[in-house]
Amino acid sequence: MGFSTAKALRVIVRNDAMKEDPPEIYNWRVFALACAACFGGMLFGWDTGAIGGVLAMPATQERFGYADWDKKAKSLMDQNIVSTLQAGCFLACFFTGWAADKFGRRPCLMAVGTLAAIGVMFQAASAAHGTIALMYVGRFTAGLGVGAASTLTPLYVSECSPRAIRGGLTGEISSSFVETE
Repeated sequence: MGFSTAKALRVIVRNDAMKEDPPEIYNWRVFALACAACFGGMLFGWDTGAIGGVLAMPATQERFGYADWDKKAKSLMDQNIVSTLQAGCFLACFFTGWAADKFGRRPCLMAVGTLAAIGVMFQAASAAHGTIALMYVGRFTAGLGVGAASTLTPLYVSECSPRAIRGGLTGEISSSFVETE
C-alpha cells in the first residue's frame, strides 16, 4: 500500500520533498496516526457542542436547581458553566509546551486525554446530586485536557509526518499543495 499511496500523493502533492523522499514512508500508518491524534483537537468542538445541548435540557436545569430562575439568570449560569472549560484551556497553554518538551508529545497526549476523561467523569458525577461546584471542577479539569490536546495535536502530527504532506495533515493550507512552475 505504501507505493500506491505514494503514487496517488505524487499526483496531488507537487513539491521537492515528495520527489526526493522514499515512497515507503507514505503509507497507511501515517494517515492512521494523523486520524488518531486529531481526536485531541476534536475534543474542543465535541465538548462545546455537548454541553450546549445538556444545559438546554429542562431536566438538567431542574437537577442543578435553576429551572425556575428568570431568563437572564439562567443565561448567566449557562455561560458560567460553558466558559469554565475555556478557563481550563487558557491555563493549559502556559504549561503544555514545557511538559511536551520535558516528557514528550505522545506521553503528554495520553495524559491530557486521561485528564479530559476525568473532567467528563466529574461533570457526569455532578448530575447525581445536582452539585454545581463539581460541575465547575469537571469543566475546568476537562478544559485543561482539551486545551493541552488542542495544542499538542498539531505538534505531534507534524513531527511524525513525512515533510511533503506535513502541512496537509495538520490542517494548514500550504504552498506544498500548489504546483509551481
